[in-house]
Amino acid sequence: TAWRGFLQSLAVGGWPSLLNILYMIHDAPELLAEMTEFLADFILAVIEKALSEVEFDYAIFDEPIASHHSPVIAPASFHRFVIPAYRRIVNRLRAAGIEVIILDTRGAVKPLIPLCLEAGVNALWCGAARASSVNYVELRREFGRDLLFIGGLDVRVLEQGRQAIEEEILSQVPPLLEQGGYVPLVDGRVRSWVPFENYVCYRELIRKLSEG
Repeated sequence: TAWRGFLQSLAVGGWPSLLNILYMIHDAPELLAEMTEFLADFILAVIEKALSEVEFDYAIFDEPIASHHSPVIAPASFHRFVIPAYRRIVNRLRAAGIEVIILDTRGAVKPLIPLCLEAGVNALWCGAARASSVNYVELRREFGRDLLFIGGLDVRVLEQGRQAIEEEILSQVPPLLEQGGYVPLVDGRVRSWVPFENYVCYRELIRKLSEG
């Protein structure tokens, strides 16, 4: 993981601490920009040793920054305070030969995707995607192969039975697999109360589609 999250890195752990950052966006933007620049400096220093000793296949930008309805900060604020740090880190990762840069996020992040692509991030792994109206098939139509995908299948269907599982998988997986750049799996943790036969149905159908 090359980035641990804008809000996480600023010690946001709940509503009171998030409120402090939201006030800073309005009241102290220069200070907030300086703080984010320091974070980028720190991350670049920390990852340098790893990059000099290990050949990585991909890098992850962990960014929990949205609810089921929208990002918790405006795209304009994300562009001002976060994207400059992304660009610097991505440039260093690219120089080290890392081609796949994954945004590991959750919730309704669609308004931030063009900004992340602009910064060099080229893959999306979105938790609670379907519960947040994030549809990978629609995103592929909009962004093409510039955006790779992991996950995106509604984990909730595993509680509903074979028909719901098949409908979800068949609506999403075939068109994405056909175009490539997609790793199919559910968009959340599989809970202990999911019937085993439902999980087997999900995995077997994914396997068959993946094998062609």
